[in-house]
Amino acid sequence: MHPFGQTTHTAVWGDLAVLGRTETYEIRGYRSDGSLARIVRRDFEPGTPTRAEQDAWFSRLLAGYSEERRERSAQVAANVPLAAAFPAFGAVVGDALGHLWVAEFKRPGDDYAGTLWTVFDGDGRMLGLVETPAFVTVFEIG
Repeated sequence: MHPFGQTTHTAVWGDLAVLGRTETYEIRGYRSDGSLARIVRRDFEPGTPTRAEQDAWFSRLLAGYSEERRERSAQVAANVPLAAAFPAFGAVVGDALGHLWVAEFKRPGDDYAGTLWTVFDGDGRMLGLVETPAFVTVFEIG
């Protein structure tokens, strides 16, 4: 697992299936026939991770491992290449009211403890930001 690796997130948003690749802040909503219905975009400054930020991320992760596993994993972590840029966003979740919740990717040094969500209405307009506490896993949101 790369701490700042790019990925694809998917969710159900009302009657749409949404898909977003994290290289850019663009999430596309598709109808059941596969046609594009909506695009949600937000300004995004990618920023470039440093080796120190990546090493610190791995140190926090490995701190909870057994000594043997920590040693093996540290050797692997030392050889993980740096990502070209931070991901634009994290998870996406649709709620029962037709809103789309997009978790902002938490970068080293961000000044909040939990998850910061950007909430969009059914037309893709940004409604605001909501922070959920640290160590809370969202299974359903609204």
